[in-house]
Amino acid sequence: MSYLAQRAVLDTRTRVRLWTSGLTGLTTAAALLALAALLALRWWQQTTAVPLSWQLPPAEALFLLPGVPVLGLIALRAVVGGRMRTVAGHHLMTWAGRWAWVWVAATAAGLLHTLRGLAGVTLGQLVGADHLVLVASRSETVRSGLGVLWVALLVALFATRLSGWRESSALLVLTGTALVAGMPVDPALAHGHADTAHSVVAVVGAVQVLALACWLGALLAVGHLRTPPYLLRHHLIRYGTLATVVALLAGVTGVLAGLLATEARTSLVVGAAQLAGVALVAAVGYRHRRRTVDVVAEGRAVLLLALVAGEAVVLVALLALGALLPTGL
Repeated sequence: MSYLAQRAVLDTRTRVRLWTSGLTGLTTAAALLALAALLALRWWQQTTAVPLSWQLPPAEALFLLPGVPVLGLIALRAVVGGRMRTVAGHHLMTWAGRWAWVWVAATAAGLLHTLRGLAGVTLGQLVGADHLVLVASRSETVRSGLGVLWVALLVALFATRLSGWRESSALLVLTGTALVAGMPVDPALAHGHADTAHSVVAVVGAVQVLALACWLGALLAVGHLRTPPYLLRHHLIRYGTLATVVALLAGVTGVLAGLLATEARTSLVVGAAQLAGVALVAAVGYRHRRRTVDVVAEGRAVLLLALVAGEAVVLVALLALGALLPTGL
């Protein structure tokens, strides 16, 4: 066989391999997005969600905390990994899988705690409790927790196999949906704001949860970033963009939550001032991240983390502005 014929055969095999790999990635991503859509639809039909700024999260929300670094790691892979399977992206997805096992254990513990309370028995008596399946099936909290558990288990088992850009992006959507769907809400508080537009409040609450979780998760995930020196600057810039966007979303949703509140509502003047302040903080944070990339690339990553922590303090102060000033302004 001539050289040209061999080259043609190799090129054909390469194209077939790439086409097959792309088709597999598209199919997997579509399946993950379908699961996310089903989870989101169930949440939308059953939700009484309110923004986090309307309440202190219930104690049960602590069981969702291990999902925060999982979301941050997958989000960081989405912004720095690119379309190719890279060592940095694979490393981030490996740690996402490890954190997901912690999430699985925490979610399982939360489900056991909920079932024990519903059945009115101790943990030792839970296995032999009468009508346990019936009691669990009637509890919306248990059903939501089971959905979160399955998502966490899926990430734990298959995170490294889903490190492609299509699969990881779809997995990011599924993980974020699971965090929103699993967020517990105080029923008394939710029913107390029943006169507020349900759809708007639910969307604001969901975006607020996702923004805060992704922001905090990205801060934890950047410590797991393993990248070649010649790509470090580019990856840190992409991380800075991600942190700026989610910080801006967290600030805007916090202001909107204050404007939508039925009690102690933020005035329009104060709300406009808050939005301007949030935009200013986000812009300054983005500018400082870009200017400190060279310093961080030399090994002083603590400087970037300290900068983001200081920005968080200023952002929280801006969100508290509506509560400190008279709302009749």
